[in-house]
Order: sequence, then structure tokens, then C-alpha cells
Amino acid sequence: MRFATDSRQRVLAILCMAQFAAMLIWYNFAAVLPVLRQQWQLSNDQTGTILSAFQLGYVVSVLFSGWLTDKVGGRFVFSLCAVETGLAGIGFALFASDYSSALYWRILAGIGQGGLYVPGIQILSRWYPAKERGMAIGVYTCSLMASYAGAYFAAAPLAAAFSWQTALLCTSVWALPAAS
Repeated sequence: MRFATDSRQRVLAILCMAQFAAMLIWYNFAAVLPVLRQQWQLSNDQTGTILSAFQLGYVVSVLFSGWLTDKVGGRFVFSLCAVETGLAGIGFALFASDYSSALYWRILAGIGQGGLYVPGIQILSRWYPAKERGMAIGVYTCSLMASYAGAYFAAAPLAAAFSWQTALLCTSVWALPAAS
């Protein structure tokens, strides 16, 4: 019985680390937004639209990724979406240069982010018995919240010290190893 507990804890730890790494992209844009607003001369409306575009991509993706998770499994969907969101975050850092390109890259990032949380819940639901599942999902959700804070903690100082591109690259690249 100890083996099962150790295996579950290992799965939870790995999944939490992977989600933490891949979800840094969610708020890395917000962390560098003051710099981008000034550089690109973004209005409040444009800023809000870019933030909303990400959420649109996320919502559409959650609906599809939830269905896909039931069909092909959480691990595959999580990995696919971690790679997609990582590439979108890196693409933003390398190629976004104005409002229109920011919309494009943030929608793509949102699409990838939408396929991370729900598949993780499915994975944990299969590993943990009902009496332990709430705790596991709670810990998993904490890693999500920690990632949001981590994006601000890392990206804002990196943007101030180097550039917004460096900040986004450093917080986006981690989604790629999270896929494995």
C-alpha cells in the first residue's frame, strides 16, 4: 500500500511542477504590460482587448480540451497544450511588435493554457481515491495560483533589468519541458 501512496505523491508533485511551469505564461504579459503600454502606445481599450483575447482563447480551448481529454487522455492533452502555449509565449516574445500581433499571440497562448488545468484534474482523479482526491486537487490548484504569482515575481524584474522580451522568453520557455 505504501507504494501506491508514494506513486500518487510523485504524480501529484510532477503534475504540480509541470502546471506551475506551463502556466507562467498566463500572467507574464500582465507583468510586462506597463512597459508595453508605453512602448506600443496602447490605449486602455487596446490593453483590455489583448487581455480579453487571451481569455477568449482560454474559454474556447477549455471546452474542446475537456472533450478531447475524455477521448485521448489527460496526459496527451496536457503535453500538447503545454507545447502549444510555450510556443505561443515564445512567439509573442520574438514576434509581437504592436497591438494586432499581440492579439494574435495572446489568443494562441490562451488556447494552450485552456488545455492544462482540466486534463490535470482528470489525471489526478484517476490516481487518487475519492477520500484523498479533494486534497490532491487542492494542492494542484495551489500550484496554479503559485504560477500566477510566479509570473509577476519573475517577469516584472526581468523586464526592468533587461527587456520585456527577455522576461517573456524566460517565463514562457518552461512550458516546453513541462510537456514531458
